Amino acid sequence: MRTRALAWPVVFSLLLLLFSSCVALTPAAVENSSRQPGLHRATVGDMQLDWRVDDGATLYIRLSAPTTGWIGIGFEPMAALKDADIITGFVSNGTVSIVDGFGTYAFWHEPDVDLGGSNDVIDATGGEDRGWTTLSFRIPLDSGDSMDHVLVPEEMTTIVLAYGPRDTHLGLYTRFYKTQLPL
Repeated sequence: MRTRALAWPVVFSLLLLLFSSCVALTPAAVENSSRQPGLHRATVGDMQLDWRVDDGATLYIRLSAPTTGWIGIGFEPMAALKDADIITGFVSNGTVSIVDGFGTYAFWHEPDVDLGGSNDVIDATGGEDRGWTTLSFRIPLDSGDSMDHVLVPEEMTTIVLAYGPRDTHLGLYTRFYKTQLPL
């Protein structure tokens, strides 16, 4: 009986590793805004991502998903979330909570500040409307933080987008997408 109890975590871990290395790229429909020069929009699955490079040094991001729970974005993951620069957030009672994190495992991430890094999210705002959560913020293209990737404008970048049902920075996801976009 003890052998069976020990085997489950091993089997579960192997399944997670297999899934994380096989996450397929989700196509993204990219548009350019005619009303806001430099603003790009990508629809990835049922999520929307707007972005633009501001002042040559920061990346503006607006992320929306059909949830009143958490939403997140990760840059340059190795497998699922592993080694990704991750930003997750939610809105609770009108208050925005956003964390700058790092993918420590395929399906786990921790705040940069807990790993010796820094929180590099700037000007975070957000809201909920008709079952959708939207977060807007800026991040440096090169924060100097070892937990963050250097982002190069117009270069293809692997991105993960996800959301879940509850107000938390760590939790099960409802949807998880992986795509490539020219930032």
